Amino acid sequence: MAKFRSLEEFFLDCAPSIEGQINDGWAETPLIGREIEAAVLVARPRVVPGRAAQLDAAETLALLNKFFSWVGSEPLQQSHGIVGGCDSARLSAFFSSEFGSIDPFGEALQVARDLVQQDLEFAPRIGLATGEVIVGYLGTPLNYSCNAVGRPVDLAGICAECEPQPGIPEAHATVITFPETDWQDREFEVAFAPRRWREPDGSRGEWDFPWRLEHAREIEVRESQPLLVRQVVASLIGPDPYAATPEEQVHGAVEHLRDQAT
Repeated sequence: MAKFRSLEEFFLDCAPSIEGQINDGWAETPLIGREIEAAVLVARPRVVPGRAAQLDAAETLALLNKFFSWVGSEPLQQSHGIVGGCDSARLSAFFSSEFGSIDPFGEALQVARDLVQQDLEFAPRIGLATGEVIVGYLGTPLNYSCNAVGRPVDLAGICAECEPQPGIPEAHATVITFPETDWQDREFEVAFAPRRWREPDGSRGEWDFPWRLEHAREIEVRESQPLLVRQVVASLIGPDPYAATPEEQVHGAVEHLRDQAT
């Protein structure tokens, strides 16, 4: 559905809103970018104490790629969202009217919801935020890559670090967190209405997932004012306790590859 497959493809297709060189008397720094209004989605896997620490470097790489592949799966592919980048702990995606989205925050919220509902394996922490970002080239003269930066990226990352409110069982709870101002006047019953579909035989199906909207609360933000956020939480039963965890799956797969190489 997305008009563009990457931020670079979008950037090369449009005219920059700012372009030039900044000279501080020591060196010239290029500045070229396109400023846009966007909703930012940041997703990270839930960290289970002790479990990730048992993985070696190859297993950690495999686990992160497994998580990033999951985030970049069908719900995101069928939206107007564009993946911005992956680092050692999280993936970011951007939604904008310039990418074809009618309601960027609403679409990001639905992608976050569908990601969780299609696979309970990772119990992710997802952060959302909206505002102005700039799409442009970032890096050194040796290597530039196209990405988007701005306050909403930072806020979405902060929100993705939020845990459930005190009193909510953390075990396999998944959380979508965002600034309270981004929720605006949305109705929870509409935004998180049960999914309905029609079967091939004409019968109707319905899936009412256990989401709930929590009251607004303040979280501490380093070197800034506290941030008022809302959370949509689902406390889940979780996957089969007898099934292998994602960490166990990648451990076995990496060991198999190593055995093949010897």
